[in-house]
Amino acid sequence: MKTSFERLVKPTSHCVKPFTTTLILCIATLILSNITLTADVFPSGGAREKPLTQGGSVTITWKIQFDAPLVDIEFWNGESGTTTTIAKGIPAQLEKYIWQIPQNLDDSRKIRFVVRDAIKPHTMDLSESFVTIQRMQPIVAGVNEIDAEALIVVRPNPANHIFEISWKSVKADNVVVTDVCGLTVARYHVETGAEAATIDVSGYAQGMYQAALFNGTERVGTASLVINR
Repeated sequence: MKTSFERLVKPTSHCVKPFTTTLILCIATLILSNITLTADVFPSGGAREKPLTQGGSVTITWKIQFDAPLVDIEFWNGESGTTTTIAKGIPAQLEKYIWQIPQNLDDSRKIRFVVRDAIKPHTMDLSESFVTIQRMQPIVAGVNEIDAEALIVVRPNPANHIFEISWKSVKADNVVVTDVCGLTVARYHVETGAEAATIDVSGYAQGMYQAALFNGTERVGTASLVINR
């Protein structure tokens, strides 16, 4: 008795048999070469997501639906057609990995993150759409963009564990540190009349930040800061 599969692929004539057989073999090879399963990889890409920046960091998360004790994290560059390993042998149950994006990484608008079974590398999943990695844009220190006499100095820059920010010609009661996405990571109170503050950044990820001076709710100056270890 013929199975339904055998009846489906049974050639109708001798002349189409080689073509039909070849087609089936090609499809089977393609399917078996990479088994892609749902894993909800984030960042998932798309126009609504903010671009990533060289030198910054990103948390890659996944919800795997295949039995993988360990996973490898990669990214695929759709412009160059190359795959680069980010990390290997990460416990799958962690479901996240913080990646420090290299400052010398080529910028690209076609990056897709890949979560791959470390034991069965043909089983994987990837972000749904393309993610953009852009170049780090320099930030010029200044105060109100019009106060030529004011001066903000950040040192050392790049910083390792501690940096000092000092200023003149303005009053400030808070220093707010933000990351490259504009998210506030810390806020520090400044004593009345002070013209300098020392900030502990030992718990910060490497990358580029902005230190902004505030007088009440008014931002009176900004300066760029790079953390590098």
